[in-house]
Amino acid sequence: MSTSKIQLILELKNKLFNKKLMDSSSKIKQFTGQTQGKIQKMKQSFVGGFSAMRNQFPGFASGMDLVTNKFALMAAGAALIGTVMVSSVRHANQFNKEFLPIANLNLDKSKGELEAYKDTIRKTAFDAGTDLNATTRAFYDVQSATGLFGKEAAAVTASVAKFSVATGADLNDSINQTTKAMKAFGLGSKDIDAYLISNAKTVQVGITTFAELAQVQTEYAGAAAGVGASVDTANKVFAAFTSIAKDSNMAANMTKTAFQGLTQE
Repeated sequence: MSTSKIQLILELKNKLFNKKLMDSSSKIKQFTGQTQGKIQKMKQSFVGGFSAMRNQFPGFASGMDLVTNKFALMAAGAALIGTVMVSSVRHANQFNKEFLPIANLNLDKSKGELEAYKDTIRKTAFDAGTDLNATTRAFYDVQSATGLFGKEAAAVTASVAKFSVATGADLNDSINQTTKAMKAFGLGSKDIDAYLISNAKTVQVGITTFAELAQVQTEYAGAAAGVGASVDTANKVFAAFTSIAKDSNMAANMTKTAFQGLTQE
């Protein structure tokens, strides 16, 4: 495929980007307003229902008072503490197992540094709302693929984790996609936000999903980088091909072939 044809494709897709972004913003605002109204109605309905139950059944309120009985609370508390302790031990063991590969990558680090890194991983998972073990694997994948450790690895993982939660994509698929793009296009931790924004635009304009993009982007990233194309250019060409391809896999292969054709020319 010639350079002029790809340029034409990009010009057409650029026109679609702005319109779709504006449409998406309008829909999000409308959805948010509707959701807040429904939550308020649900709250009012619950309060009204509780009052009606209390008026209809005199024993209902006293039954609810049992919750404040100190002996009932002590019994419930003891059972809860036992359950929480067993669960905590199990999760701690699993976390240590997932962290072991990271420790093996950093045999030159002190025990104190590794313990502090564990806290960083926990905080990242908590802030993003992602599974701790999946987040730990993500930290390992980032360092294994890029060599980043500490604040830089945390910055990459945190951005991708929040993005995966917001878009519904699998965290580890998204990390795999990101690290390969970093290697192909020479991206650093400071470039990740712009990279994720480009991916969001690709899904808005193309016929694909975030989950599909996370799985197929690596197919064309290397070929695009080989001709000096940026992530944004590669994504736009892919988005264009999704309009005519059977699925995202085929569109990714067509994108790869297009850039390989430019290399040959």
